[in-house]
Amino acid sequence: MLHREPRLNEALCLITHPGSRFDGTGPVTLAGIASAELAMPNEGDLVRRLVTDAMTARGLVPNVAFSLESMQAIKDMVRRGLACAILPHSAVAEDIQAGALVIRPIVEPPLMRTLFLIRPTVTEPNAATA
Repeated sequence: MLHREPRLNEALCLITHPGSRFDGTGPVTLAGIASAELAMPNEGDLVRRLVTDAMTARGLVPNVAFSLESMQAIKDMVRRGLACAILPHSAVAEDIQAGALVIRPIVEPPLMRTLFLIRPTVTEPNAATA
């Protein structure tokens, strides 16, 4: 059996390039970005599933222009101005700091993902787990 322990909640945000029509500083709604062409992880990815489920629940359809396996490829598409993305801040922190990408919080609804520590229940936590 496995023991699941929630460790971190991360908000998902709209990621765009400077100068895009979604460039700005304030929050955006999910409905407000429904028309954005998105570079997203492949189907089955948790972030993709969270975005799709939240949009579907509101009668929206995500406009996925690029379905990619690599986080680096997603960020490259956004940097080049070919798409926006919905990602956690941690995935793009350095790009935001460098001014290469713009981040905007998503509200109505806020999108969150939880990261878990998963380990066998029969073993005691070791130094690496701690």
